[in-house]
Amino acid sequence: MKLEKLLIACVALLPLTQAWASRPQTSPQEFQAMEPACQAIGMGEVDGRFWAEALGNSPILDKPENAMAKGAGWFHHYCWGKLSKLRSYSARSADQRGRAILNWRNEMKFIVDWTGERGIKWHYMPVIHKEIAESYLFEKNYAKAITEGEKALALDKGYVPVYLIIADAYAGANKRDKALEIAAEGLKYAPESKPLKRRYKDMGGKMPYPEPYEKETATVEAAPAKAEKPVVEAAPPDMPPVPENRPQVESVAKDTVLPPSVEPSKKPESNPYCRFCP
Repeated sequence: MKLEKLLIACVALLPLTQAWASRPQTSPQEFQAMEPACQAIGMGEVDGRFWAEALGNSPILDKPENAMAKGAGWFHHYCWGKLSKLRSYSARSADQRGRAILNWRNEMKFIVDWTGERGIKWHYMPVIHKEIAESYLFEKNYAKAITEGEKALALDKGYVPVYLIIADAYAGANKRDKALEIAAEGLKYAPESKPLKRRYKDMGGKMPYPEPYEKETATVEAAPAKAEKPVVEAAPPDMPPVPENRPQVESVAKDTVLPPSVEPSKKPESNPYCRFCP
């Protein structure tokens, strides 16, 4: 029985080994620009092996800054998506930028689909939907940016960066009243947010700013006092595959341009790594 389980596990990991050569290569500068957890897993490879195999239960994954990777065998797809996002900033042509944005979004969508098919609940899923929403905003696909942003807020109504994306999408679609409404709602969760205040005023919001929600009932931008490791429910027996040719499930918009006002989400200094721990 033990031998049978071992053989099943090995077969499940074959796609990872066979397709590993297709992983994206990173320059030293790109690697240093990635998040700590992506650096900890070597962007997917540690000592020449798939990171989840190489690290296993390594204490390095117990560090607060690496919590997002703990127990998440699909995490390298997040890192690859963020790498493509980074590359979209420095793309030299509209076509190159469009492909980078497409890869960014497809890596995030892979996580949504793969975990969804297996009934896995991941505390960081609002981040994934936020990334997808932002990729659509980069393409000026405002309707889809709003839809994905709303998915993130359905999981965490206090996730402030998403309010910025949705407000910008409504503004881009010339729906200033809706943009103002979203900015006002975001300020109720994060009354000191300067980006939200600016959008509120730009959209014609009147002073004073909206009254914030009571701290007892609102999910504030700051993380809990003590960082907890994320819990993955119904962890799968296999690892997500690294596809030999990751499919481009959408056509590339050749006239893709970067939006003027997307701002990176800022993590609080007091505890920057556990925004979504329960």
